[in-house]
Formats: sequence, C-alpha cells, structure tokens
Amino acid sequence: MVDPGEEPLIAAQRELLEETGFGGGHWQPLMTLSANPGTHANLTHAFLATGVEVKQTQHLENTEEITVHIVSRERTMEIINNGEMMQALHLAPLLKYLSNQNL
Repeated sequence: MVDPGEEPLIAAQRELLEETGFGGGHWQPLMTLSANPGTHANLTHAFLATGVEVKQTQHLENTEEITVHIVSRERTMEIINNGEMMQALHLAPLLKYLSNQNL
C-alpha cells in the first residue's frame, strides 16, 4: 500500500522489508497495472529488485500471514503452468520478467 504522498518505489521497498525481511539491492520499475480500468481507479506498481538480502525479521500486521519461499526458476515455471498462482497482478510482472530473460 502506498501511503499518501509516498512514492511507489519507496512503498515497495518498505513493504518488502516489512513483509519478508528482505531489503537493499538494486530496484527498477517493471510495470504498472490496473486490475480493471473500467471499474477500478487504483494501480499496481511492480518493481524488479535484484541483490536483496535478509536485513531483519518480518514485521507483519495482525491481518497478515506471509511465508517466504525461495524457489528455483524451474519451480517458478511449474507454479505458473500448474495454475498454482492465480492473482493476475502478481502473475503478469513475473511473466514479463521471465519472458525478458529469454531474449
């Protein structure tokens, strides 16, 4: 969630650190998406973060339950192809990244 007046990149870095404990690294914009521009005004900003490392323990809110899994590219492709990832706003940036790696 981007706080009022906050830049999406700063929000993404903050959220990754809070929710996973990972931080640092090099960040670049990957894409901006809308779940359904006909009915929703909010946007999802996706960034590619490379070289991140564990900086702290997770700091989750009471409503959050997040488990971090480090998976190989092969396992990532299995997850995608088996339909184990259903959220389009998560899947689209991941597919964009993976497709650019094959160029």
